Amino acid sequence: MENTNKTILITSASAYLPSHILRIFLEAGYNVRVAVKTDLEARTVRDAHPGYDDSRVSFVHILDIIKEGAFDVAVKNVHGVIHTAFPAFPFNTVEFEKRIVIPAIDSIYHLLQSVHRHGPTVTRVIIMSSFAAMINVEKGLWPEHMYNESDWNPDTYQVATGTRIMAQAQFASRKLSEKTAWNYMRKEKPMFDLVSLCVPVAWGPLTIPTPSLSCNSDLGSGVRIIHNLMHGSFGQTSGPDNFYPFVDVRDVAIAALKAYQVAHAADERFFLASGRATVQMLCDILHVQFPELRHRLPMRQPEMGGLETVYDVDGSKAERILGFRYRGLLEAVADTAICLLEMERKEAAEKAEGLAKLAAAF
Repeated sequence: MENTNKTILITSASAYLPSHILRIFLEAGYNVRVAVKTDLEARTVRDAHPGYDDSRVSFVHILDIIKEGAFDVAVKNVHGVIHTAFPAFPFNTVEFEKRIVIPAIDSIYHLLQSVHRHGPTVTRVIIMSSFAAMINVEKGLWPEHMYNESDWNPDTYQVATGTRIMAQAQFASRKLSEKTAWNYMRKEKPMFDLVSLCVPVAWGPLTIPTPSLSCNSDLGSGVRIIHNLMHGSFGQTSGPDNFYPFVDVRDVAIAALKAYQVAHAADERFFLASGRATVQMLCDILHVQFPELRHRLPMRQPEMGGLETVYDVDGSKAERILGFRYRGLLEAVADTAICLLEMERKEAAEKAEGLAKLAAAF
């Protein structure tokens, strides 16, 4: 697929992972239309990607991605859609069906419906799914298993809406959302095709300004892990369940671009996994690469079972079909930490400047 004069809709670009996807599509020469809720969100996205004028980056306001018809205007005259938006999980609710499951299903269904009805120029939709849509939590560490694209979270709609565990409902909603997309394609047979990218924990540099590191909910979930380790607030670092399948966020962006460009990626599901990492492995990298952090980091603890005691992951299909190579753990973790340290220095300087001005006023 040539990128000349082509416009891509990205349904959210103000968060950690989508901001990298926006960057790589711009660098590849595409024009990008970004869905935002507010003018402030649009300014945040614009400021994070300077050097591109309105002909390259435009915005469309969508207040509620769950509503039918929400994307009707957004999908007109675009050639591809990267669906990065997902309904925000509520912090505290017991209404799992109403607040978690139904929004996850409706948002993807209504997006595809809008593309089908109002986006005749769209040739491909790429949806950002999650490892949560794949994992079988009941199997636990499952050391004899290797996850790949054939795996699906076994929790049903009934389980998701009947459980008392919010995390279970959240994980199941990711599976139900992706299944909704594939079922739509099978039943409606639209002219565009579909690709899904299942993403585990992502590490790598940040491209979107974060309001405050002290409120680390603004960070991506993977970045929060590194941030917490750097501040000694993670807790126990060893143990058989303290590990993560991971990918570098920049590789997710590359995969999204390739998923749009590579013709034979049509109607494929990809698990984007570079490998696995224990928390102790993360600490070891930070100890070696950032000696100034050693006083903050948790003390090294003996491993209570290594990676041989937990499930493995296979992300090779994406490398083979999409034609890229994953970055390794060292690069992903080190570049995350570099960004966090730079943000810390900036915050400290701004705080010192503010205190100096305050003192000068008295």
